[in-house]
Amino acid sequence: MKKVFKTGVLLVALLTTTLNFAAEVASTTEIKHEIKPLALLKKIEKGDQVIVKNRFGSTVLNWIASNTLYYEESMNLRSLNDGQYSLEVVKDTMINITPFTITEGKVVFDLDKEYTLFKPMVRIKDNLLFVSQLSLQEKPLEIQLYFDTDDDGGWYYELLHAETVGSTKVIGKVLALDAKLPGKYKLILSTEGRTFTEKFKL
Repeated sequence: MKKVFKTGVLLVALLTTTLNFAAEVASTTEIKHEIKPLALLKKIEKGDQVIVKNRFGSTVLNWIASNTLYYEESMNLRSLNDGQYSLEVVKDTMINITPFTITEGKVVFDLDKEYTLFKPMVRIKDNLLFVSQLSLQEKPLEIQLYFDTDDDGGWYYELLHAETVGSTKVIGKVLALDAKLPGKYKLILSTEGRTFTEKFKL
């Protein structure tokens, strides 16, 4: 049986700081046949998820990086059709994104347009839900908090709270959860065309 719940939401002032990042000098680098393109980026570690997307945003390659498959993976890049692509290196807390083009089997990375998307971070303490993100592109973060209202042990979520915050480099938000409303929650965070989901119990 569905129930309608209300929960208090506490907005805590956002602390914004100015972050200074050292300028990185980069130039577009053409990858020759004998060079290993993934090793050149020097940002891929064993266990990272590596995703290649075409210009339409569709995934065309997807693998877990290892220390022994660089040459095989570079050949995978050269096997793609000519066109524009992006190489995404997914780590625990961030995603490094580097656009590149393929022309007649040659892979050219546009390092001038390389950027990092930091994943939103979530933690819970004393019925407080903390959401934070470092957004170098100063993009907004959409927050949706749901509560499971299914008494039969399933998962039926009802929206409790929704808002958009950010457009700054440092995003911070605190939601106060109702201590009288224990159960299963789902938090959906969306930014830069990507969605991150967290499920938790109170």
